[in-house]
Amino acid sequence: FMAKLSWLVLAFSLAGVAVSAQPVETDPAASRDAFARACDQGDPTSCSKLGTMLMEGQDGAKDEAGARILFERACNGGHAQACRNLGGMLHRGKGGPKDEARARSIYERSCDGGQAGGCFSLAFMLAEGQGGPIDQVRARDLYRTACQADLKNACYNLGLLLANGEGGAADKPQARTLFQSACEKGHVSACSNLARMLMRGDGGAQDAAEAMSLNAKACESDHVAACFQLATMLIDGR
Repeated sequence: FMAKLSWLVLAFSLAGVAVSAQPVETDPAASRDAFARACDQGDPTSCSKLGTMLMEGQDGAKDEAGARILFERACNGGHAQACRNLGGMLHRGKGGPKDEARARSIYERSCDGGQAGGCFSLAFMLAEGQGGPIDQVRARDLYRTACQADLKNACYNLGLLLANGEGGAADKPQARTLFQSACEKGHVSACSNLARMLMRGDGGAQDAAEAMSLNAKACESDHVAACFQLATMLIDGR
Protein backbone atom coordinates (compact mmCIF):
# COMPACT_ATOMS: atom_id res chain seq x y z
CA PHE A 1 0.00 0.00 0.00
CA MET A 2 2.78 2.44 0.89
CA ALA A 3 4.54 1.77 -2.40
CA LYS A 4 1.29 2.49 -4.31
CA LEU A 5 0.76 5.65 -2.28
CA SER A 6 4.29 6.84 -3.11
CA TRP A 7 3.67 6.29 -6.80
CA LEU A 8 0.38 8.18 -6.56
CA VAL A 9 2.09 11.14 -4.91
CA LEU A 10 4.76 11.09 -7.59
CA ALA A 11 2.12 10.90 -10.32
CA PHE A 12 0.20 13.83 -8.88
CA SER A 13 3.41 15.84 -8.60
CA LEU A 14 4.41 15.16 -12.17
CA ALA A 15 0.90 16.07 -13.32
CA GLY A 16 1.16 19.41 -11.60
CA VAL A 17 -1.39 18.53 -8.92
CA ALA A 18 -0.49 20.15 -5.60
CA VAL A 19 0.12 17.64 -2.82
CA SER A 20 -0.36 19.14 0.61
CA ALA A 21 2.18 18.09 3.23
CA GLN A 22 0.96 18.53 6.77
CA PRO A 23 3.69 19.73 9.15
CA VAL A 24 4.70 17.19 11.76
CA GLU A 25 4.74 18.41 15.33
CA THR A 26 8.24 18.01 16.73
CA ASP A 27 8.92 16.47 20.12
CA PRO A 28 12.69 16.09 20.59
CA ALA A 29 12.33 14.60 24.08
CA ALA A 30 10.07 11.82 22.76
CA SER A 31 12.77 10.92 20.24
CA ARG A 32 14.70 9.30 23.11
CA ASP A 33 11.84 6.86 23.65
CA ALA A 34 11.60 6.13 19.93
CA PHE A 35 15.33 5.47 19.63
CA ALA A 36 15.14 3.27 22.75
CA ARG A 37 12.39 1.15 21.18
CA ALA A 38 14.38 0.72 17.96
CA CYS A 39 17.53 -0.05 19.94
CA ASP A 40 15.68 -2.72 21.94
CA GLN A 41 14.71 -4.31 18.62
CA GLY A 42 18.40 -4.64 17.75
CA ASP A 43 19.07 -1.55 15.60
CA PRO A 44 22.68 -0.48 16.32
CA THR A 45 22.26 2.96 14.73
CA SER A 46 19.40 3.78 17.12
CA CYS A 47 21.48 2.57 20.08
CA SER A 48 24.32 4.83 18.93
CA LYS A 49 22.01 7.84 18.41
CA LEU A 50 20.48 7.42 21.86
CA GLY A 51 23.94 6.95 23.36
CA THR A 52 25.02 10.28 21.88
CA MET A 53 21.94 11.99 23.31
CA LEU A 54 22.66 10.60 26.77
CA MET A 55 26.37 11.41 26.57
CA GLU A 56 25.73 15.02 25.56
CA GLY A 57 22.54 15.60 27.55
CA GLN A 58 20.45 16.29 24.44
CA ASP A 59 16.71 16.69 25.09
CA GLY A 60 16.99 15.27 28.60
CA ALA A 61 19.32 14.44 31.44
CA LYS A 62 22.98 13.60 30.83
CA ASP A 63 23.78 9.94 31.57
CA GLU A 64 27.33 8.92 30.68
CA ALA A 65 27.02 5.46 32.24
CA GLY A 66 23.91 4.77 30.18
CA ALA A 67 25.59 6.13 27.08
CA ARG A 68 28.53 3.80 27.57
CA ILE A 69 26.19 0.78 27.74
CA LEU A 70 24.40 1.86 24.56
CA PHE A 71 27.65 2.45 22.66
CA GLU A 72 28.75 -1.03 23.72
CA ARG A 73 25.57 -2.53 22.26
CA ALA A 74 25.90 -0.56 19.04
CA CYS A 75 29.59 -1.36 18.70
CA ASN A 76 28.86 -5.07 19.16
CA GLY A 77 26.33 -4.63 16.35
CA GLY A 78 29.06 -3.38 14.02
CA HIS A 79 28.49 0.39 14.30
CA ALA A 80 31.94 1.93 13.76
CA GLN A 81 31.09 5.40 15.12
CA ALA A 82 29.69 3.83 18.29
CA CYS A 83 32.96 1.93 18.70
CA ARG A 84 34.82 5.24 18.41
CA ASN A 85 32.58 6.80 21.08
CA LEU A 86 32.91 3.77 23.36
CA GLY A 87 36.67 3.83 22.94
CA GLY A 88 36.70 7.50 23.88
CA MET A 89 34.74 6.85 27.06
CA LEU A 90 37.05 3.99 28.02
CA HIS A 91 40.09 6.10 27.16
CA ARG A 92 39.00 9.01 29.34
CA GLY A 93 37.18 7.10 32.06
CA LYS A 94 33.76 8.55 31.23
CA GLY A 95 30.68 6.67 32.39
CA GLY A 96 32.79 4.02 34.12
CA PRO A 97 36.36 2.98 34.90
CA LYS A 98 39.22 4.06 32.65
CA ASP A 99 40.60 1.17 30.60
CA GLU A 100 43.25 2.23 28.08
CA ALA A 101 44.06 -1.30 26.92
CA ARG A 102 40.44 -1.96 26.04
CA ALA A 103 40.07 1.50 24.52
CA ARG A 104 42.92 0.67 22.16
CA SER A 105 41.18 -2.57 21.15
CA ILE A 106 37.84 -0.81 20.59
CA TYR A 107 39.47 1.94 18.52
CA GLU A 108 40.95 -0.85 16.39
CA ARG A 109 37.44 -2.15 15.69
CA SER A 110 36.24 1.34 14.82
CA CYS A 111 39.15 1.88 12.44
CA ASP A 112 38.61 -1.52 10.82
CA GLY A 113 35.00 -0.46 10.30
CA GLY A 114 36.10 2.54 8.26
CA GLN A 115 35.74 5.26 10.92
CA ALA A 116 38.61 7.69 10.36
CA GLY A 117 38.27 9.09 13.88
CA GLY A 118 38.86 5.61 15.27
CA CYS A 119 42.05 5.35 13.20
CA PHE A 120 43.19 8.72 14.52
CA SER A 121 42.54 7.80 18.17
CA LEU A 122 44.27 4.43 17.75
CA ALA A 123 47.26 6.15 16.13
CA PHE A 124 47.49 8.56 19.06
CA MET A 125 47.54 5.70 21.59
CA LEU A 126 50.14 3.83 19.57
CA ALA A 127 52.35 6.90 19.20
CA GLU A 128 52.16 7.68 22.91
CA GLY A 129 52.33 4.08 24.16
CA GLN A 130 48.95 4.30 25.88
CA GLY A 131 47.21 1.00 26.59
CA GLY A 132 50.11 -1.00 25.18
CA PRO A 133 53.56 -0.75 23.58
CA ILE A 134 54.64 2.26 21.52
CA ASP A 135 54.38 1.66 17.78
CA GLN A 136 55.15 4.88 15.94
CA VAL A 137 55.65 3.06 12.65
CA ARG A 138 52.03 1.93 12.61
CA ALA A 139 50.94 5.26 14.06
CA ARG A 140 52.31 6.94 10.93
CA ASP A 141 50.20 4.68 8.71
CA LEU A 142 47.04 5.26 10.72
CA TYR A 143 47.54 9.02 10.91
CA ARG A 144 48.00 9.00 7.13
CA THR A 145 44.70 7.14 6.71
CA ALA A 146 42.90 9.65 8.93
CA CYS A 147 44.62 12.60 7.25
CA GLN A 148 43.41 11.39 3.86
CA ALA A 149 39.90 11.56 5.33
CA ASP A 150 40.50 15.29 5.99
CA LEU A 151 41.04 15.06 9.76
CA LYS A 152 43.30 18.07 10.35
CA ASN A 153 44.58 16.76 13.70
CA ALA A 154 45.79 13.60 11.97
CA CYS A 155 47.62 15.63 9.31
CA TYR A 156 49.27 17.70 12.03
CA ASN A 157 50.31 14.71 14.15
CA LEU A 158 51.69 12.89 11.11
CA GLY A 159 53.62 16.04 10.28
CA LEU A 160 55.19 16.01 13.74
CA LEU A 161 56.31 12.38 13.38
CA LEU A 162 57.82 13.09 9.96
CA ALA A 163 59.48 16.32 11.06
CA ASN A 164 61.05 14.64 14.10
CA GLY A 165 61.97 11.37 12.39
CA GLU A 166 59.78 9.31 14.73
CA GLY A 167 58.47 6.00 13.41
CA GLY A 168 60.76 6.22 10.38
CA ALA A 169 63.10 8.53 8.53
CA ALA A 170 62.59 12.27 8.83
CA ASP A 171 60.84 13.86 5.86
CA LYS A 172 60.73 17.62 6.37
CA PRO A 173 59.35 18.55 2.93
CA GLN A 174 56.40 16.22 3.51
CA ALA A 175 56.00 17.48 7.09
CA ARG A 176 55.84 21.02 5.74
CA THR A 177 53.13 20.00 3.26
CA LEU A 178 51.12 18.36 6.04
CA PHE A 179 51.42 21.39 8.31
CA GLN A 180 50.23 23.59 5.47
CA SER A 181 47.25 21.32 4.85
CA ALA A 182 46.28 21.32 8.53
CA CYS A 183 46.86 25.07 8.80
CA GLU A 184 44.53 25.73 5.88
CA LYS A 185 41.87 23.73 7.74
CA GLY A 186 42.26 25.96 10.80
CA HIS A 187 44.78 24.05 12.94
CA VAL A 188 46.60 26.87 14.77
CA SER A 189 49.57 24.78 15.96
CA ALA A 190 50.12 23.61 12.39
CA CYS A 191 50.28 27.25 11.27
CA SER A 192 52.87 27.95 13.97
CA ASN A 193 54.98 24.94 13.01
CA LEU A 194 54.75 25.82 9.33
CA ALA A 195 55.88 29.36 10.14
CA ARG A 196 58.90 28.00 12.00
CA MET A 197 59.88 25.85 9.01
CA LEU A 198 59.47 28.81 6.68
CA MET A 199 61.63 30.98 8.96
CA ARG A 200 64.42 28.39 8.96
CA GLY A 201 64.05 27.07 5.44
CA ASP A 202 63.34 23.57 6.75
CA GLY A 203 61.88 21.30 4.09
CA GLY A 204 61.94 24.03 1.45
CA ALA A 205 62.77 27.63 0.72
CA GLN A 206 62.77 30.34 3.36
CA ASP A 207 59.84 32.75 3.25
CA ALA A 208 60.03 35.33 6.03
CA ALA A 209 56.99 37.28 4.81
CA GLU A 210 54.73 34.21 4.85
CA ALA A 211 56.17 33.13 8.21
CA MET A 212 55.36 36.57 9.62
CA SER A 213 51.80 36.34 8.30
CA LEU A 214 51.23 32.86 9.72
CA ASN A 215 52.67 33.79 13.11
CA ALA A 216 50.46 36.87 13.26
CA LYS A 217 47.39 34.82 12.40
CA ALA A 218 48.17 32.14 15.02
CA CYS A 219 49.07 34.75 17.64
CA GLU A 220 45.61 36.27 17.23
CA SER A 221 44.33 32.92 18.50
CA ASP A 222 46.62 33.26 21.55
CA HIS A 223 49.04 30.55 20.42
CA VAL A 224 52.05 31.10 22.69
CA ALA A 225 54.76 29.78 20.34
CA ALA A 226 53.42 31.81 17.44
CA CYS A 227 53.32 34.98 19.51
CA PHE A 228 56.91 34.36 20.63
CA GLN A 229 58.05 33.75 17.05
CA LEU A 230 56.23 36.86 15.88
CA ALA A 231 57.82 38.99 18.58
CA THR A 232 61.26 37.64 17.71
CA MET A 233 60.77 38.44 14.03
CA LEU A 234 59.58 41.97 14.85
CA ILE A 235 62.62 42.60 17.04
CA ASP A 236 65.09 41.14 14.55
CA GLY A 237 63.39 42.75 11.57
CA ARG A 238 63.17 39.52 9.65
